[in-house]
Amino acid sequence: MALGISPDQHSPRHLHEAADVMELRREHRLQQVMPALHDLLADDSSSGWHLLVLTDARGEILWRVGSPDVLRRADRLEFSEGADWPEAGIGTNAISEALVTGRLLGVLDVSGPLDTISADTLRMVRCAVRVAETLLGMNDGGATSGASAPVRGSRRAVRRPSVGVVSLELLGTGLPRCLLMGAGCR
Repeated sequence: MALGISPDQHSPRHLHEAADVMELRREHRLQQVMPALHDLLADDSSSGWHLLVLTDARGEILWRVGSPDVLRRADRLEFSEGADWPEAGIGTNAISEALVTGRLLGVLDVSGPLDTISADTLRMVRCAVRVAETLLGMNDGGATSGASAPVRGSRRAVRRPSVGVVSLELLGTGLPRCLLMGAGCR
């Protein structure tokens, strides 16, 4: 209420129209990891139950992937491209809570019916985040969690590596692991 949000408000602000979001995507660093996130987490089949959402660092939705039925349900909540989902935009929600966890490029959200979400879902999301961090680290030469140290003294342009997910280890007592192949990553 201190932010001027009514408890009865159920709609977020919209910062950009969907067409403008297309341009924002092209310019955003997360563009380079969206294909991997799509491969690992998205279910846009006609029978899919989950919605994959990726926001920028402020909480504006830039991507969402799901079945046609899931996208229609998300539209009713205005959980759509260009919608503003931080605390100041709509109130407390999972995205707004993730935005307070430090320096971010964006927030990855996987939503669905409670009875279809499991511990394995969380493991998959964690694994996908590690893949994204690794890809971003490889592309900019910078160190991110899970990435190797940057190469010093090189001024050449960094090419986008060709990286594929070879295997995922999600079961057992250890942390989830993802084996990547390509561009020197093993």
